[in-house]
Parts: sequence; structure tokens; C-alpha cells
Amino acid sequence: MTEFFNALKNFKPNTEKEHTVNIDGHVLSVSLELKKEIIKTGIENWEYKENKLTKKIKKKTQRKFKELKSDLQGYHFLDNDPYWPIKIDKGGYTWQLQSE
Repeated sequence: MTEFFNALKNFKPNTEKEHTVNIDGHVLSVSLELKKEIIKTGIENWEYKENKLTKKIKKKTQRKFKELKSDLQGYHFLDNDPYWPIKIDKGGYTWQLQSE
């Protein structure tokens, strides 16, 4: 019985946890800070490429949106509310694409 207590005195539990992530079918061991960042930004935004864990590059869209700008002739609004046009007359507003 004394051997049991001696072994219990010398027992040191492993307090450091190994942090792993599963990206593209690869199970990788990472630091705690990197795992937190991966969870925060979303695992779908990361890739395992050339034995490196990298963040995917977001592609910029080519969409352009129209803006309401004053023009020589255009819409006049009730209480400056763009959802309630009253008439089309001189000095109103029109929807225009922003020029580059």
C-alpha cells in the first residue's frame, strides 16, 4: 500500500492541452491563440496549403451600387424621404453610379 501512496506523490498530471483543428481533412496541432483566432474568424476562412496554415484571401466583388445625387432634373421627395417621390422637376435628385 505504501507503493501506491509513493506513486501518487510522484504523479504529475499533464496540464498542457494539445489544441488541434481539422482543416481540409488535415488534423493540425496549433497554439491556443491561433485556435482562438480560427474560431473567431471561422474555420471555413482558413486553408492548409504547402504544409502551411494560411488565411484565405477574400475576393473583392465587382458590384457597384447607385447613389442618390443632385442633378439638373430629378426627383423631389416628401420630407426628404427617398421612398416618397412627389414629382420630377429641375434641381432634383437622381440615382447615379459613382464615377471612378
